[in-house]
Amino acid sequence: MKELPKHFVAKTQYTEVVEARKKAEKEVSDRDKQLEDLKKSSGDAAELTKKIETLQTEKAAEVRREVRGRSEGAATGHRREAGARRQGTRSRHRRRAA
Repeated sequence: MKELPKHFVAKTQYTEVVEARKKAEKEVSDRDKQLEDLKKSSGDAAELTKKIETLQTEKAAEVRREVRGRSEGAATGHRREAGARRQGTRSRHRRRAA
């Protein structure tokens, strides 16, 4: 009978190694896909962060304009009311004095 070569491996052991290699290749492929997805989403996150900051800045400016408008309007309204009161009191005083 002929001797088997030193590099000989049993069929079951060979099959196990092949299956393990296929499983490892699939895991590496899945990992690479996940990394690509993360790269894409991280780029999107940076864009979204920038857009959020822009919108926050715009909203803050809008709120400041509204507050200024309210305070200026309120101040103008108070001045008008005060002027009307002053005019009304003057005319009453004039009528009495006359």
